[in-house]
Amino acid sequence: MRLFIDTNVIISAILFPNSSVAEFMRYAIAWHTLVISQYVVDELYAVFERKFPNQIETLETFLIELSYELVDIDNIEPASRDDLTFLRDQADLPIVIAAIYSQCDYLITGDKDILTLELNSPKVMSPAAFYAFDTDEN
Repeated sequence: MRLFIDTNVIISAILFPNSSVAEFMRYAIAWHTLVISQYVVDELYAVFERKFPNQIETLETFLIELSYELVDIDNIEPASRDDLTFLRDQADLPIVIAAIYSQCDYLITGDKDILTLELNSPKVMSPAAFYAFDTDEN
């Protein structure tokens, strides 16, 4: 399956390598195709530079070693974004658009606003919910 990974999931996995989110990431890397957008990469660097400047090297190593597909939504027509005006936090728009545009099966996030979305495709789940669901299936 194709999993779009939100910024907050990657941050948690990097900063807390023994957490359930990190366990999810290890599982997802082994069994699924991970997808992130250039927006997520830029957001990761911005957050780490602002909040965790001593961890920039860890972030860079993580991104170099992570196997993922990178999507860029800069060239998507603005009209295709109009369907998502219902988002409470418009800062989430690039994440949701990238997950839809990249035709992912799931959008994995810890963002409470995004988790309330009822999308048909991709389905939205937390790392813990997806891990429990997917390991139950296998």
